[in-house]
Parts: sequence; structure tokens; C-alpha cells
Amino acid sequence: MSKADETRDRIRRAAARLFSQRPYKEVTVRQIAAAADVDAALINHYFGGKEALFKAIIATRVEANVASFDFQSTPLENLGAELVRNADKIWSSADQHVLQLLIRQGLTSAPGLIGNVASQTLIEAIVAQLPFPKEEGILRFSLAGSHILGVFAARYIVCIPTLEAMSTEELVQYVAPSIQRYLTGDLGL
Repeated sequence: MSKADETRDRIRRAAARLFSQRPYKEVTVRQIAAAADVDAALINHYFGGKEALFKAIIATRVEANVASFDFQSTPLENLGAELVRNADKIWSSADQHVLQLLIRQGLTSAPGLIGNVASQTLIEAIVAQLPFPKEEGILRFSLAGSHILGVFAARYIVCIPTLEAMSTEELVQYVAPSIQRYLTGDLGL
């Protein structure tokens, strides 16, 4: 790993820690630089500023999880169930604690950032597989994605007991039909 890559990684780790501990708006570039033991100008140099750094941290985590899910080989009629299974795997894994914290912070103090990251990293991969014009595919996945985000935020962030107690397959049983309808069913368009 080059010195520049090590510096970028140190900045990402320090920023992820700070963003997970405090609201996005309260974290400053100077605080991130101090935590990473770098000059603040390097954050702008490597990432283009605080917002771009926040997006890069979330995008990196989301992209790693998206890469682990093979959208292309999943039959279209099973896509809803597989999305729910994959979402539960992502949200429940031990290494996703930071992602959950970042999403919580993003939703409460910088909600537009989460939507931008989702658009750039997740939506395109799934929309490309749907047999609809791109605009309709984006609408369909936006509906499905917001439903999934709501269910899993309720399960893992708000900790609603009924949802926490369900197994992955129970979630699939209850949630996947709605997700599948959003993705491939009649929306009355």
C-alpha cells in the first residue's frame, strides 16, 4: 500500500469513527484531520471535502456488500426475497455496526447524503436487471429500497421487539412479497 493510500485509509477510519459518534453537522474537517493525524488540506485533496468523504465511507461499505450479492444470477421472480435476505445479512453482520451508525447519523443530520450514495452505488445495479425503462426501474427500486430501509432501521436501529425477534426467513415471508410487487408487479402506472 502506498503512503497516499495509507493516508486516505487513516482519514476514512478516523472520519467513520467521528461520524458514528456525533451528528454529521457537528463533525468538522479539522476534527477529522486531528483524529487522523494529518493536515486538514489532505481531506480536501483526497476526498473533496467533508460531504464527499462521508459519501465515500458509506459508498465503500455499501459497494462491498453489493458486490457480495449476485444480482445478475438471481431469477427476477426471486429478487424481492433475495434483497430481503441480503439486507438482513448486511444489517446483522458484526462488521456493519459502523455502517448502521453512519446511516443513523446520515438519516438524522444529513439525509440527502444517504439518498445520493444509494443512487450511485445500489440503485443502478438493480435497476439494470429490471425489465422496465430506466425511469420506471428507478421508481420501482426507490419504493422497494425505502420499504427495506424502513424495515431494517426499525429492526436494527429502533429495535422494535417484534421485528428483532423474527428470523431472516420470517422477514422474507412477510416483507418479500411487497418488495417483489414494487420490483415487478402492477403499480397502476
